[in-house]
Amino acid sequence: MSIDTVQDCLYGTSIYTDAQKLAHRLFNEVATDVILKYEDYDDISNLNDEGREEVRQRWAPFLEMLPEYENVCEDILNENSNSHIE
Repeated sequence: MSIDTVQDCLYGTSIYTDAQKLAHRLFNEVATDVILKYEDYDDISNLNDEGREEVRQRWAPFLEMLPEYENVCEDILNENSNSHIE
C-alpha cells in the first residue's frame, strides 16, 4: 500500500506472491531514499560510490536479521531485478 502523506490518501496497492518480491520492493525503497537525497542522480545506475556505500549501510541492519536476502540487494545494486519484479 502506498500512502501520499501530502494529500493524505491511498494511491496504490501491490500484491506480492513471494518473500523475494516483497524483499526486493522493501530494499529498493531504502535505495530510493538514498537516490532522492542526491540531487545529481535519478536512479541507482548512476549513483556514485559514496551513494552506493550509503545504501549498503542502510541495508545492513535489515540484512543482519535477514541475511538470506543479500542476493536481492546485490541484484538491486547491479540492476538485475528482473527475477524480483512484482
